[in-house]
Amino acid sequence: MTTAAPSDLLERLRVATAGRYDISHELGRGGMATVFLARECALDRPVAIKVMAPQLMAVEGMAERFVQEARVAAALSHPHIIPIYAVDRAGDLLFFVMKYVAGRALDEILAQHGPLSVPQVRAILTQVGAALDAAHRRGVIHRDIKPANILLDEHGDAVVADFGIARLSEQPGKTQIGQTVGTPSYMSPEQCAAEPLTGAADQYALGVVAYELLTGAPPFVGDSLMQIVWKMVHEPFVPVDAKRPDAAGTIAHTVHGMLARQADERFASVSDAIAALPELTLGPNDPVRASLVRLATSSHDVRASAALPATRVPSAPTAVLPSLSELSIALHTHAGTMTIDDTLDLVPDVRDDKGAAVPHAGVVWESSAPTIARVSAGGRVTAVGTGRATITATVVDSDADVPRDAAPRASLTVTITRAGVRQLAIMPRLTTVEVGDRIPLSVNTGEAAGLIADPRLVAWSSSAPSIAAVDGAGKLHVRSEGTCEITARTGGAQSTLTLRVTHAMIAAVSITAPAPRLTMGERMRLAATPENTKGHPLEGYPVRWDVSDPGIAAISVDGVLTALKSGQVLVAARVDGKVGTTKINVDAAPYPLPPQRTSAAAISRVSSPTIRV
Repeated sequence: MTTAAPSDLLERLRVATAGRYDISHELGRGGMATVFLARECALDRPVAIKVMAPQLMAVEGMAERFVQEARVAAALSHPHIIPIYAVDRAGDLLFFVMKYVAGRALDEILAQHGPLSVPQVRAILTQVGAALDAAHRRGVIHRDIKPANILLDEHGDAVVADFGIARLSEQPGKTQIGQTVGTPSYMSPEQCAAEPLTGAADQYALGVVAYELLTGAPPFVGDSLMQIVWKMVHEPFVPVDAKRPDAAGTIAHTVHGMLARQADERFASVSDAIAALPELTLGPNDPVRASLVRLATSSHDVRASAALPATRVPSAPTAVLPSLSELSIALHTHAGTMTIDDTLDLVPDVRDDKGAAVPHAGVVWESSAPTIARVSAGGRVTAVGTGRATITATVVDSDADVPRDAAPRASLTVTITRAGVRQLAIMPRLTTVEVGDRIPLSVNTGEAAGLIADPRLVAWSSSAPSIAAVDGAGKLHVRSEGTCEITARTGGAQSTLTLRVTHAMIAAVSITAPAPRLTMGERMRLAATPENTKGHPLEGYPVRWDVSDPGIAAISVDGVLTALKSGQVLVAARVDGKVGTTKINVDAAPYPLPPQRTSAAAISRVSSPTIRV
């Protein structure tokens, strides 16, 4: 099946929505849909538009499933669930429009900051729990709660995203027997076994998220679904307070209750689980909310090395400042280019050696070129001339016996241009990609306006096409490990990206089966497709096939499944440590079959413990 080029999809969406939405650029994509950032013209607000892959329109039931996701999310109408504004269709384009959340997902925050504080986890748990409780009361089960599907917005609120595999708890005729759907480390035991689900499955997943936010990792990890399920069934998890003594008490007890092995042993509902925690109300100026805002908006961290003269801004007289040797500081901003007379407010993020914020630390601000960019005592940068300037923030304490050169500091370099000066910027601003990535690129002509160059007028080139190259439509094709430069030229100007290509990390494996069941004596060939961390399919990787009960069905090294006796088996495809699974039912033959002989050399036996399904 031929897939439309992302750049072609972008142009088709622009034509289809002209006058209603100004489409900017791609935000992300998966196997089923692509999400674009846009501006709704009538209300002048940013929105995200999710477009189903056009080639899936011909697949029976896919359009209905896509619209179902929008309907499910739109019907919930909760402040901690991303709202859906509209569903529309133009030709072969099916899309829905939703709120654009300016923030970051919890998995990205965890990767940068590590475990969060107990108050931060309580706040996130309370907000996400309220969203799930609202969904459950409407009969909707999310089925894929994990850090990547929980966003922190710019106001410090947690928002639940991606109802793509959500299901109504009672939906006759829609059950897909034999399919295990979700993310293994966050799936409840009953979800791994493909049993009927209730809200208890989402409660378990939220408990896993809380455990990871507190300790840095889920309670059960492994290289495959089978390993994770084995640990779930046979091994106890390490208590939260054994890893985080400061989480002992109510929050640890609540998380442990949410992670009970049997669904009926967990809290009666998510709301009951949240009610077990001390009541938490976050006002607009609450320190916990302020810390969540910093987590949501901190995506750039540059630290300085040179000392510059400055005037000290004293800290609040009542604040107690830890030793400077225990502090670190970072500046978080997306800005790097300004025009003359622009201003930029910088907020320093000062933390102690345990990662806790120190809001009252004294900070001094310096500019390496005040005739280009001035900085006030409060961190406001004003562009006054063209060129480059480095803005530095240094933590100071008049009572500390620490040399100035050793004081914690962070810096940000800004480039100042005259208004209207033409500059190019390749979007997105990539630095590291994986082998197998297929990423649509575009060119901004003037960052302040965010104008997108006509892709037909952009010429692309690569310093090493064997590592990565860009086709005529602007799509980046990543081929092998190494470093190369990608250059875009248009209108006499050019921009260059330096890319480091890393080994492809397989994030998921999907299994395609011709049918969900076989009759004794029948065979069918299964296909396994590994995907990298961005959801792009990979080729050329060896697949190891396993079955949970070789007495019911055996599978060959090339994925041919042979039905031996009636029952049900869990089939697993292992690729480079990652596993995809599906369930297959074997029906009894309508008449006696001759004895089956299966070559031991042709069948891959299960090396992990048998899973009863």
